[in-house]
Amino acid sequence: MEEKKVDRTSTEETELAEVEKPELVTTEEQLTRTLEQEIPVHEVEENTTVTLTVDTPSRDIRLLKDNKELKPSEHIKVIHTSSTTIEIQIIKAKPQDEGIYSVLIDKKEKPIVRLKVIPKQITRQTMDIPQTTFKEGETLTITCQFDSTPEETFEFLRNGKPLKPDNRISTTVEHNTYTIVVKELRPKEDEGVYTLKSDHLILDTPSNDSTD
Repeated sequence: MEEKKVDRTSTEETELAEVEKPELVTTEEQLTRTLEQEIPVHEVEENTTVTLTVDTPSRDIRLLKDNKELKPSEHIKVIHTSSTTIEIQIIKAKPQDEGIYSVLIDKKEKPIVRLKVIPKQITRQTMDIPQTTFKEGETLTITCQFDSTPEETFEFLRNGKPLKPDNRISTTVEHNTYTIVVKELRPKEDEGVYTLKSDHLILDTPSNDSTD
């Protein structure tokens, strides 16, 4: 029987070599994967204050997030609670606070936690106003009173744009009450939707009209 020879082009041989080539993983990559698997995961909702405890006799530590140093601030605090214990507080955690937290003690890195932050849902509601149709020259007053002082800061908007106070327009915040007053209403210029907006709560009025 005649033996047949199969010729392979250099391109085919290269492709075959690439397919058969095993995946090479460096020791450093393997160590990183192992460490990430061993780091405990802590999952919190947005705006939750996170407290992490580190036991160490050293008072000289550096806080790291994703291998980058984090300086203490009003948002992230490092507190020495005893001679051997340190607390790390993340005030009102945000989605951008997600990551792997570790401390550097005596030039050795010690992983603490992998933080995951669940974003808080945005709520949109309608503010009731006594009327939606006004005559030119009348005064529009919008008042929104909360049961308690809101944790978040609100901004005043008209048709999605910042409402700038002037000699006709005023915006005030007193205790739990937010008020918008527009005097001497003008057709078209003052018409539309007025809004109180924070990071997670949007309050809109119905659209109002001014007539001659």
